[in-house]
Amino acid sequence: MILSIAEALGARAIRATRSIGKMGLFLGASVARTAVPPYRGRNIVKQIHFIGVKSIFIIVLTAAFTGMVLALQGYYNLRKFGSEGVLGSLVALSSSGGWVRSSPPCW
Repeated sequence: MILSIAEALGARAIRATRSIGKMGLFLGASVARTAVPPYRGRNIVKQIHFIGVKSIFIIVLTAAFTGMVLALQGYYNLRKFGSEGVLGSLVALSSSGGWVRSSPPCW
């Protein structure tokens, strides 16, 4: 019984170590390939533009719906205390970066 538990834990540790090693090898190969020609600066700039600038619509849409949900939930909680007037401040402060630290488990 105890030996099978130890074997299972050992097998999981070996699998985890192998995975970490494979990720390290991949990272090393990726970093090594960045210094090898040919350099494709135009393609890099094109991809940065595509990923950054062209995704503004999705970012704004996500922020808008997040703000609306936050306002709706905040209103019901603030109404209990008669503090509906601070709802704008609550949404502004919450969506300006404070919620980012607490919401990654939701992503």
